[in-house]
Amino acid sequence: MVEEDSNRRWRLGWLEVAETGGTGGVKNKGDEGIFDYLVRYRFIGQIVRMPSRWIAIGLDILFIMCRSDEAVCSSKSAWEALRPSRAAVPWCSIVWFKGNVLKWDFVHWLICLQKLATKDRLLNRGMEVDPVCSLCRIVNESHQHLFFSCPFTVRIWAEMVWLNHIARDPLGWSGEIQWDCTASTLSNAMFKRSLASTLYHLWLERNRRIFTQSVSHKEVIVAGMVKEIRARACSSMRVKNSLQNRQICTDWGLPCSILQT
Repeated sequence: MVEEDSNRRWRLGWLEVAETGGTGGVKNKGDEGIFDYLVRYRFIGQIVRMPSRWIAIGLDILFIMCRSDEAVCSSKSAWEALRPSRAAVPWCSIVWFKGNVLKWDFVHWLICLQKLATKDRLLNRGMEVDPVCSLCRIVNESHQHLFFSCPFTVRIWAEMVWLNHIARDPLGWSGEIQWDCTASTLSNAMFKRSLASTLYHLWLERNRRIFTQSVSHKEVIVAGMVKEIRARACSSMRVKNSLQNRQICTDWGLPCSILQT
């Protein structure tokens, strides 16, 4: 916190207004006393009354004062007070999971929301663009076409499905996002990484063809994806030493060091 004295400013210790809580948070010495303190030293620029909480937004702080019996203030209570609370979407676990690559996750998330700047959306905004898919040059581009109705993207995703030893043809987008891979197994983790990597690299290839007029062949794209998936799995996974997991390590070229002894 900051107190002004003439032209000097310095930090005040937390103990002047609050004591440390038992869980590492901050416990109020008194809601009204802290509130008056913040007003007196002009920390508060805006005050919002919310159910069971005061939120004081000051020059340097976002200070949450819980008005419950426990009155424990923490970054978690601040976040829970500010963020909208909603039920988890069905595809949450296939998009966001431990050990994945964040840039893959981000593109995957945008695709689930259908918020990528595909040509059909650009046309709806009044932009003059060539509507034809840059990957197959047959059908107009859209989310549903790119993932996975386009012949080019279907061939690439079929390679990844085969590599994961899944005995089926590639499904459309609605089918892939509903594929049951919620169990915490190495095979499911590799499938989810394969899907996220495929989506990211397909979008990257689409942009490369539009903005740099360069084309990568299917084999080059798949080889690059496999290399990145393998490297990510090696650096972030430790799994049970089982016959199935040893076979997956052999198929993907993963080192036996990720198997727990």
